[in-house]
Amino acid sequence: MGSFSWPLTPARISVEANCHQGFQKIGHHIGSPTDQGPRVTFETSSAQEANRSLDVDQAAARAGLSVASFRALMSKINGTPEDLRTPPKAGERARQYDPDKLDEWIRAGRPISDFRAQAGEGPSVHIPATATWAGNRWNITTDAPHVSASAPDLKTATRTATEEAASLMSSPGKIILDVSFDVEDQARQKWAEAAHLRVQGGELQSQAAQKRRKVVAALVDAGMSLPDIRQVLGISYQRVQQIRTGKNRQNSHQTG
Repeated sequence: MGSFSWPLTPARISVEANCHQGFQKIGHHIGSPTDQGPRVTFETSSAQEANRSLDVDQAAARAGLSVASFRALMSKINGTPEDLRTPPKAGERARQYDPDKLDEWIRAGRPISDFRAQAGEGPSVHIPATATWAGNRWNITTDAPHVSASAPDLKTATRTATEEAASLMSSPGKIILDVSFDVEDQARQKWAEAAHLRVQGGELQSQAAQKRRKVVAALVDAGMSLPDIRQVLGISYQRVQQIRTGKNRQNSHQTG
């Protein structure tokens, strides 16, 4: 009758069996014969674990790195022959990482080849892209090659789309996305109106300043003192001095 070694885990099961008619190897033979018969140990691994892919957080944890450090390293090898990600899938927002490739990279000491520097030697390739705000994240798409990336911030979405495009192209040059923004026409119109009003406001302020200087200058030329001008115009004495100084500076620039 068989006996089990505890504790049991989903990834490893040890079984001890008394085999009276010889030893039959099942799985991987790790144990050795005992007085009661051969000891057979075999391991099972979950098919789901072997086949599943990892998102960036899971991959970073598996490599023992922070997400920021892992992203920085992956930015140097994504889109190169050493890319650790799984092949792109339709409808996938962000590429996943292959556990087997990742483990091999970790065992090799996490090497980083200079593929990016080599790629930068060729002419840059500009790809038109469109960025759309979906309420809580940016979606960036390109047509040639067809790429779709999504992220909460524009910088991450642009970087992901650039890496996706690089992985699908064989260009030796640097990939640059020329991003145009698909923003509501009403927002564009209001922004243009605000810019126009700002220009008009600056012009009106300049005209008002010139008129203030002319008024103070006329009163001074008429022989009125600055304290009297302050009372006539209903402004502070310091303000009268500022306006008059501005007039004098303007005249000095004109005569200089």
